[in-house]
Amino acid sequence: MITDQRAQLITVGPWWPAVTVPEDWGVLMAEALAGASGPAFHEPGLRYLVYLVPGQAEGWPDAEAAGVSVVRAGDPLLVPHVDGTFVGLQRFHWLASLMKPLASPARLREAIEATVGPLEHAGGKGPVRVCCECGSPTRAAVLVDVFVPMSSSPREWYACAACWNRWQRGQKARHLRAVPGAAAQ
Repeated sequence: MITDQRAQLITVGPWWPAVTVPEDWGVLMAEALAGASGPAFHEPGLRYLVYLVPGQAEGWPDAEAAGVSVVRAGDPLLVPHVDGTFVGLQRFHWLASLMKPLASPARLREAIEATVGPLEHAGGKGPVRVCCECGSPTRAAVLVDVFVPMSSSPREWYACAACWNRWQRGQKARHLRAVPGAAAQ
């Protein structure tokens, strides 16, 4: 247990690897977990969500191109204080309690795949972005804006092809999108 208010660099143990996903589509994935995420935290500087899972990290395919990475036993991992840690003006904090059971690796993978597709094929397809207009995850994204803050990495906004095409024609960009598990309306 971390005893001071600072973030700490720890070594991942053999019984609880971690899975990291980009924050932009990670929040969509978190919705698919429906509260069964187990201990998880948000790293705002690098813009990712980290989920701790039980057991070994074996069997996860290489999906770095889609933004999914596995932090394995012996790897370093920066974790926030139990009550959160401020890094500059950004809060580095736990999304789910440390007292919750670890997320099931199968359930976590299922939630990731519901958002970005099968991980076996993710490596060759490139990064997944979230449309800043409609909120849909997409691999066919167009960069529409970049903000370079003085204290952290640049922030980029993307549009899906449908929203981008509507913007180019001067039309309102909203369109319907599929939401996993939701009934068609």
